[in-house]
Amino acid sequence: MKKPSDSSDAPRDELREKIIGLGERSLRKSYYPQLREQIEMLKKSEERFRSIYENAVEGIFQTTINGRLLDASPSLAGILGYETLNEFLSEVKNIRDQVHVRIEDGLEIKRILEKDGGVSGYETRFRKKNGDVIWVSISAKIVGCEKWAEAYVQGFVVDITERKKMSAQLRQVQKMEALGALAGGVAHDFNNILGVITGYTELSLFEVSGEEKLYKNLNTILTACNRAKELVQQILTFARLRESEKKPIRLDIIVKESIKMLRASLPSTVQIETEFNCKNTHVPADPTQMHQVLMNLCTNAAHAMRDGGVLKIQMDDTGPDFEDKQRFPELNTGDYVKLTVSDTGAGMDESVMERIFDPYFTTKGPGEGTGLGLSVVHGIVKHHEGVIHVASPPGEGARFSIFLPLVKSEEPPEQEETESEYDQGRGTIFVIDDEPFLLETAQQLLDRLGYRVITESDSLKALERFHAEPDLFDLVITDMTMPKMTGAELGKRIKEIRPDIPMILCTGFSEQINEKSALEIGFHKYLMKPVKFRELADIIRNMLAT
Repeated sequence: MKKPSDSSDAPRDELREKIIGLGERSLRKSYYPQLREQIEMLKKSEERFRSIYENAVEGIFQTTINGRLLDASPSLAGILGYETLNEFLSEVKNIRDQVHVRIEDGLEIKRILEKDGGVSGYETRFRKKNGDVIWVSISAKIVGCEKWAEAYVQGFVVDITERKKMSAQLRQVQKMEALGALAGGVAHDFNNILGVITGYTELSLFEVSGEEKLYKNLNTILTACNRAKELVQQILTFARLRESEKKPIRLDIIVKESIKMLRASLPSTVQIETEFNCKNTHVPADPTQMHQVLMNLCTNAAHAMRDGGVLKIQMDDTGPDFEDKQRFPELNTGDYVKLTVSDTGAGMDESVMERIFDPYFTTKGPGEGTGLGLSVVHGIVKHHEGVIHVASPPGEGARFSIFLPLVKSEEPPEQEETESEYDQGRGTIFVIDDEPFLLETAQQLLDRLGYRVITESDSLKALERFHAEPDLFDLVITDMTMPKMTGAELGKRIKEIRPDIPMILCTGFSEQINEKSALEIGFHKYLMKPVKFRELADIIRNMLAT
């Protein structure tokens, strides 16, 4: 038999079960669907966050205040050259100590974070897994500041290497534009000055035909003026205001001129040694670009010897040996001149040598170089059908060897200019220039040739004079850059009055006109100042003879 208590408890148990069942059913109907919905929303939110985290282009990271890596996105691993996120997380424990090129940058970021709670757009350099250096922009903030011990840093990294390269290119372009503006102004004024020196020197030569020493000294002045004119042309080419032009040049002369400039610009702790073992140095090249090659190589060598050393420049016409031809199959059969620039610096390891000619690659610190110098050298040498080789034995500095093809060329002997060599001419020549000294020298020189010379320093007055007597003149010589009216516009107006008049346009430098456009206007000749008297005399004689 059952106890009474047992029988009396049964209804209560049934009632309890019913109540519990009702409660569960009530919960299912009211709370469970909401809970499941919230759980589903959480799952979807986490999936969206994870998708953003895993697919972001920017590198996302979480670190401790001291830089210890807590978590990162796959994109950050990719930016730093790691194939997988697991590889990155296993190899990189501290971003500040292992990734920053300059640990000081990591410490600076920490200082800003602790002071301001965040950092935005901080530019620094990171080192990739393979050792390459990239520029990045970091934005981050401290999270969980309520409990400083539990606080951590989260942020993102953007690779801005390409942007930095474009910025460097833009700065280079701006520098070249500034140099171009300066070079253009200098070229015009300097060539006018050279024209005066050349003109009066040539006038003096007529007076000293019997004094051999003085005659020789004056000819030396003319030679120097011609070299100065060539130097101005080189500056214009370097500033991209004149097209580069290959022609047979003596490379040893370019090298010697460059050395003179280097001695003044390099530190006194750098000693320059030269060795020339060549008879023929004629190469088909642009002199300015050859000058640029040597200056870049020597500047780079001097940078490797900040504490002093020996910079050696050597030239040989023995050409490439068997090993050189094996190393450079592109070397054609023929004679080459070998230019070698070496230093006694620390040298380079293999990883640096492999990338030494890559654009924008540099081992210099910020603000010390753009990484363009050696890549420009490499491009110029290739453009001249040559090759360049670098060797850097450990502890023995670096040696750059350049092979350029030779041409057989002999410089014509200089001929002394005497008064008897000039043929006498006839006719009236109209000379227009706003430089009084140039007008005076032109008048005296052309008078000696038998021409009647009329000069004018004002282009508007010159047009009035020509309009009044167009048949008086047999030839017009005008400068390009003049106030009120340019020589080009003056030439157009003169042609409208008398289409058959021969004209010569002279200029120290002008961006407004070149030889092609001058001929299209109607000029018969386009001359760069300073103009040699012999050259001008031959041109005038030929133009008036036709």
